[in-house]
Amino acid sequence: MPIDRSQSALLATILAASFFCACGGEDSEAQVVSTVELDAAQLAALGATGSAAGFDVVIFTIDTVRYDRLGCSGHATAVTPAIDALAGTGLRFESAIAPAPITLPSHATIFTGLEPPSHGVRNNGTFVLGEAHRTLAQELKGAGYATAAFIGAYVLDERYGLARGFDLYDDDVNPSGSARTSGHYNERAAGQVTNAALKWFTQSAASATPRFAWLHYFDAHHPYEPRGEFARRFRNSPYDGEIAYVDSEIARVIEHLRQSGRLERTLIVVTSDHGESLGEHAELTHSRLIYDSTLRVPLILSNPTLFPESVVVRDRVVGLVDLFPTVLDLVGVSAQNPVDGRHLLKDMDPQRAIYAESLVPLLNHGWAPLQGLRRLGDKFIAAPKDEYYDVGADPGELYNLIGEGRAGATELKAELTKTLSRWESALGARDLEQRMDPEQAKRLAALGYTRSTPSGAIGVMDPKDMMVLWREMSEARSMSDAGQHSAALAKNDAILRKNPNDAYAWETASLIKSRMGDVNGAEVSLRTMLQLQPTAEGYVRLAQLQLARRAGAEMEASLQLAATLDPSEGGVYMVRGDAFAMAGRFREALASFEHALELDAVKWAGPAREKIAMARAQL
Repeated sequence: MPIDRSQSALLATILAASFFCACGGEDSEAQVVSTVELDAAQLAALGATGSAAGFDVVIFTIDTVRYDRLGCSGHATAVTPAIDALAGTGLRFESAIAPAPITLPSHATIFTGLEPPSHGVRNNGTFVLGEAHRTLAQELKGAGYATAAFIGAYVLDERYGLARGFDLYDDDVNPSGSARTSGHYNERAAGQVTNAALKWFTQSAASATPRFAWLHYFDAHHPYEPRGEFARRFRNSPYDGEIAYVDSEIARVIEHLRQSGRLERTLIVVTSDHGESLGEHAELTHSRLIYDSTLRVPLILSNPTLFPESVVVRDRVVGLVDLFPTVLDLVGVSAQNPVDGRHLLKDMDPQRAIYAESLVPLLNHGWAPLQGLRRLGDKFIAAPKDEYYDVGADPGELYNLIGEGRAGATELKAELTKTLSRWESALGARDLEQRMDPEQAKRLAALGYTRSTPSGAIGVMDPKDMMVLWREMSEARSMSDAGQHSAALAKNDAILRKNPNDAYAWETASLIKSRMGDVNGAEVSLRTMLQLQPTAEGYVRLAQLQLARRAGAEMEASLQLAATLDPSEGGVYMVRGDAFAMAGRFREALASFEHALELDAVKWAGPAREKIAMARAQL
């Protein structure tokens, strides 16, 4: 039950420190918010089962936000007043750990309460959440909630399994055909996400039915390109500018909830799926290493009725895996399936260790996977060269203590070994990409689908030793983007001589050769990439190259592979439409382009609309 005022006064006396929220910026003044710390019993009282029964639930996941980049976590130039205010009537967890430094696996954990090896989603783009795993939306919908999600980037497209349980899953990140692209992900601005959410909130405001809404903002993902006034105010720190822009959009949502009279009965969660290295440990962004720079994230639970004080929780390490059971318990809903997570407020164990992993090094590059455990004061990472850190004394994880005979290292290594024994070896994840069922696998085999290793060994190279090579790969792509194709290809070839099992480098080689007009060379490189990491997108690109050299039968075989791997891949019909157009069969081309737009608008809307107009002009 919510705490009464006498309890509130008692809690306020347990003031541990005045924590300064620097809610300023390059042209703002800092503010101060006092926080309290509670003991385990007092926190458990705040998290009583059903204390938020009948409340709305709103979850904000702000992609790619480090724990230490908010005002309420002490970042001096942060402009995050909305998030800081939510922390002012809420619980802020200082040691919240993401399960993986990558978007889809982390969100799958948030919405299932399962670790990545349990739910099976280990990378972006090539894994789908299996139907056996119930989502938070399914549980809440089954309890009578109206449910809606508003997605900021293609990486969380409904094809990847997180849409289950949502009455509305608004993942149209390309409504006009001109969505901004970050890396190879289409994205839409936070303002567009908010607009879509506010429309739904407005339509449902008068209903007594409790609501569950998930808003996903992708803006802080690289490249950092703040919009409007935030570009000016944060010209020297664009990453902070992206976060400030998202904060301003969260403020719009909170104000709507306040004006509609539902704020006091809304449980709000603010978190991120992972952080950002910003150059620490030689990693520019995220996904390939599992240091706290990319794993430690903000986590705030807010409601002015349940949490009238600003409470900072420092006495435990928690995981995003804990959100699922915590939210369900607070609203009084029982999960139908067992989960890996624990209640954030009730199940406190000072020695608890949170699991984290990255299989991106293995799946994208053929390097070793990284798996580790993070306790409140220390951390162990299993790698070809193991790592152990005293994160209390060394929060930057600069001093590897693995050779110093620390008892903690021995304990965590043994616990990790025990934990991993529950699951299949990480190396086996290479064979689970695309989540094929047996019949699908048979069809693919009949079409010539293979996965092999051209040379050398998979899973041997230590990712931390490969960061220099990763920077060179990124530089090669940037050089080609700037038109320096020959120099880019020479740099990339040198990388492949060092690591011939790097799927990303072979993909880069194919891209550069294609830009140079070397269609045959591009196809050879792409085929090698597909041996290492077969994907629907890869087979669509292969089909495009085969179409360029008029190899129709080979093109169609590649498109069949792509369609079997991902039935929602609109690129299959884009390439077929191009083939029809090249043959002068514009009516068939038009139908194919229209089907691509209908099937996969989020990904192909822009090109499809252009080619639809071209085909109609020819007719």
